[in-house]
Formats: sequence, C-alpha cells, structure tokens
Amino acid sequence: MGLEEAMRRFETQLRTFQRHGTHEVLVVHGKGQHSEAGRPQIKPAVRAWCDHHPEVVASWREAPRDWGGEGAIVVQLRIP
Repeated sequence: MGLEEAMRRFETQLRTFQRHGTHEVLVVHGKGQHSEAGRPQIKPAVRAWCDHHPEVVASWREAPRDWGGEGAIVVQLRIP
C-alpha cells in the first residue's frame, strides 16, 4: 500500500474510533525497513499527522517493546 492510501485509511480509522468513544488505539506503522529508497515513509507521516491534528489526538507515545516498540505508537484520542 502506498503512503497516500495508508494515510487515508489511518485518518478514517482514527476518526471512526474517536466517534465511537474509543480512548486509546495501538497504531502499527512498521519501522520502514522495506520502504523504497531505504527510508521510512509511513512511520514519520503517521507521527506528524498525530502532532498536527489535536482535534483528534490528545497525545501519543511510542508503543512498549512487547506491543511493537518503534514500529508502533499508542494514540490517546480526544473524545468530543
């Protein structure tokens, strides 16, 4: 899946979880080890999206190692 499609699905899912009152979501974005040009694309885009959408994301943190570590984040959603 390309970056645009991944981000579209990511945003749709987070907003759906938010509407349903979900407080916390584990987002597995991977480490980007198989990205074109050898640089992660989805990981930084997901983290930047969270930083720039405070109406949806109250906070986020890297997932604990046994939940995916640097390949995932735990997102706290802002409940309207």
